[in-house]
Amino acid sequence: MVLLHSNKLENIPKDAVIFTEDEALKYQWDEISNHDSLSKTWSLQYGAGVLGVLSGLTGVYINHHYRGRLRLGSFGAFSTYLPIVVLPTLVTTAFHKVFVQSDIILRKTKCPVCLQVQAAATQVALGIGYPSILAPIAAYMFATRHFTYRLPPISKYKELFATYKKMTRPLSTALSISLGIHVLIAMALTQKEILDFHRLEQDSATEELLS
Repeated sequence: MVLLHSNKLENIPKDAVIFTEDEALKYQWDEISNHDSLSKTWSLQYGAGVLGVLSGLTGVYINHHYRGRLRLGSFGAFSTYLPIVVLPTLVTTAFHKVFVQSDIILRKTKCPVCLQVQAAATQVALGIGYPSILAPIAAYMFATRHFTYRLPPISKYKELFATYKKMTRPLSTALSISLGIHVLIAMALTQKEILDFHRLEQDSATEELLS
């Protein structure tokens, strides 16, 4: 079945089956999930998960860096890795699926580059920005609680910021490279998803004509 989008009833064929947006989305996902060729649908089925894992791995690296600098050892390991690694993985996957892939499938946005930029911006914010902010804060909290590293109090914000800069400087090159990787993979995967979905639509239209 070929899905058509229309805001006007007069443009809808008389024999058409009318779906709501949610029903159309569910129908399309069912078609993609049940497609017999994984090579044509892997980007749509696993693309969001790939970006989620990328965010999680970056979170592991950033969190490990600050924990190591503040000599935390096993102190607060679960309490830092859960929000800095697991949460970005899940949220990145969900955001891409809901705000990018759904847009592709329902053909809401006519600008492919806009979708690529949106995907890249979300990826950078959740995969790099979020853990880069939360990891040093969490490490500071556990370091002061367990006395693993001598840190200035929050009231001495200038000294605290200087310490933060000193600890972050070795990470700056890796973060810059990570940023480029996140942007490149997010944009490339989104482009692949757009192209794959268009090919699926073309195949479906061809099958309709031949049947």
